[in-house]
Order: sequence, then C-alpha cells, then structure tokens
Amino acid sequence: MPPRLLPPGRNPTPVEPAATRLRGSTANRRSGKFVRVNNENPRTERVGLSDALLAYAVAMILLITLAPFQFATPSRVNPLVVGGLGDAVANVVLFIPPGFLWRLSRPRPNDRWALSALAAGLLLSACVELTQVFLPGRYPAVLDVLTNGAGAMLGALLHDQLRRRVPTETSSARRLTLEQPLMLVLYMLIPLMWLNGLAVVEAPMATLRLLMLGLFGASILAAVQRRYLGPSGYLSRRGATLAALGGYLSGAFPALLVRPVAVLLHGAIVALFCAYLASGKAGRMRTERRFERSALLRAAPFFAAYLLLLPLVTPDSALPGTPVNRIFILEIVQMVAATSVLGFMVAEARGRTSLRYTDSVGWVICWSAVAAGITGVMATAVGTGVLGATRLLVSVAAGVFGGWIYQLQRNRIVRGSATNIPRHRT
Repeated sequence: MPPRLLPPGRNPTPVEPAATRLRGSTANRRSGKFVRVNNENPRTERVGLSDALLAYAVAMILLITLAPFQFATPSRVNPLVVGGLGDAVANVVLFIPPGFLWRLSRPRPNDRWALSALAAGLLLSACVELTQVFLPGRYPAVLDVLTNGAGAMLGALLHDQLRRRVPTETSSARRLTLEQPLMLVLYMLIPLMWLNGLAVVEAPMATLRLLMLGLFGASILAAVQRRYLGPSGYLSRRGATLAALGGYLSGAFPALLVRPVAVLLHGAIVALFCAYLASGKAGRMRTERRFERSALLRAAPFFAAYLLLLPLVTPDSALPGTPVNRIFILEIVQMVAATSVLGFMVAEARGRTSLRYTDSVGWVICWSAVAAGITGVMATAVGTGVLGATRLLVSVAAGVFGGWIYQLQRNRIVRGSATNIPRHRT
C-alpha cells in the first residue's frame, strides 16, 4: 500500500511506532527527543515546482506576443515611444502572474519594493520587443517595456501582501501558494483564459468559452475556500466572490477591451456562482484527506463544455486552408494549454493513491488522447480543423507535462509534511 499522507495542517500523534520514529530520524540522547531528518532538500523541490510554473507562464507570454513567428530582416526600424491606454493596461495585467511566480520562486526579504521582479520583467519585455523588430508589421515600443516591468513588479508586491496576511510560521502560508490542493489549476487557468480572450477579437462567441472557464475556476476556488481558506479565516464568502470576479476579469482582459458588455455580464455570473458555492461560515478545518476528487468532478462539466466549444467556436482566420497567422497559432497553443490543465486534473484525481507518476501517467495519456480525439473529430465534422497524428501527439505531450506539474506539487507536499513533524519525547 502507498504510504499514508498527512492531511494539511495535521501532525502525527506521539504514539507512532518506534520503527517509524527511528527511520530517517536522529536521536538526541541528552534531551531524549527524536528529530525527524529529511534526506531530501525541500528547497530544491520548491524551486523546481515554482520554476516550472514560471517557465510555463513565460512560455505563454512568448507565444502570445511573438506568434506567428514569421521573422524577416527589416529594412527600417521604427520604434514607438507610447501606445494606446488599453495596450498599456493589458501589458501590466499580462506580466502580473510571472511577477508573482518570480517572487514566489526567488524570495528577497530585503527587496521591499520588488526591484528584482521589476528588473526581470524589464529584461524579458526588452527581449520580446527587440525580437518584434524582425516580425513584419510589429513595432517595438518603449512604453510596452515599462508597463510590462510595472506588471511584474505589481505581481511581486501582490505576493508580498498575501504573505504578510498569513503567519509564516504556520503551514497555512505554504498552502496559500503552491502546497494548497487545486490551487495550481487556477495558476494554469489564467494563461488559458488570455488565449481565449485574444480569440474574441475575431470570434465574439468565444466569450462562451471564457464563461465556461470562469465557472470552472469559480467552482475550484469555492471548493478550496470551503475546505481551507474559509475555516482558517483567510478568505470569506465575500472575499472569494471578489477574487472570482477579479480573476475572471484579469484573465478575460483582452476580450474586455472589445466586448465589454458580454465580459462584464459573464463576470457577474461567475461571481454569483462562486458566492453560491462558497461557505459563509468560518469553522473548524475538516479532517478528511481527499476532497480534490469530488471538487474536480463538480467542476469537470464546465471544463468539458469548454473543450467541446473549442472546435465549434473558432475565429475565421484560424480555419483550415487559411494562411498561417497569429490567431491560427494561438488556437493551437490554446489546445495545448487546455490539455496541460486536463493532464494536471487527471493526475490530481489519481492523487495520493499513486506512489509514483508512472502509476498514473497512463491515465493522463489516455484522457489527453480522448480529449484530442473528440475535439479533432468534431473539428473535422464542422470544418474547423482536422484530426491528425500531430494533434494527438502534441496533446498527449501537453497532458503529460500537466501531470508532471502535479507530481512536483505532490512531492513538495510529501517532503513538507516530513520536515514539519515535531519532536516527541520517548
């Protein structure tokens, strides 16, 4: 049987068997205490998980900003100094998630104003703007660099603000970031919503895809709020409602610029749905170890509806036979990002019953292939795409990546539980 994992916030009892206490432990003969020693480096695992998420967010930014990757040597460079107000706000919002993850993976206690995140955001944005010189019809802008850097700085400061609200000596601070079950789904959902928001420019009905993702995220957030954040006093029902609304508007921001009425209406629906599901009472944390499977089952219909809408609501410039363009590339990237989320969900549903990732990777591959097959057949039937070997292979690879992200989280939770075992007298 796989080893039992401790529920979040629970510590082992002092009556555990001596063999368990002595294995991996050192004895302090003078004090008569046993101290559990973790032979693996939790710092290495923490950096591995947060860096993987940061790389995912950066990859999404590069794909969004540099698609369709048709580079050419320019005859003349015409840099811009300023741009539109909508573009400036979009640039700030786009870099908030990577700024948050940068701070999470590289904490700087003495960096009060998050200057390291600002520098990283400026550097990444400068590289993107310089690369856009070689994209026909694209122009580098100084304002884009500054607003991207400001977004990364804002994301880091948001991380610091959340950290200050939770005592760092408790395990709650960790659960509010990467060790909280299902929270990584929300991390991976924001780039996916951005990709959908960009499609709304040419396909107004793509707002329905955004709505399904919003309801899916609200269901996950409400489950986490009921299970942990509400009972711990960190997030009330009102706070969860505002978080759902703010998260939806942030993810749907590209669509908000072109379809404000529809996006605001859908945002209100998402917020009300989260308020309906969230708990309004603060109580004792529940002791059951597994709530993720039931939460995913309740949220799965919304994600399934989103997947079914992918081939049904497609921008005209992404249809087969049209020249390869930015929207076409982003629709492909969206399918890859969606399958990554699906792979994470399948691995999460398998949960701690699987000792190793190899125990559940078959399920991840199966469901990723099923999702790609169904959407591919539908796309072929309605004339919005084709089902091919490349589509299946890329989708399966993306699903395996999403499952690997969950495995990194699982390993971190296991090691964190081991290092947090208190001392017990013999």
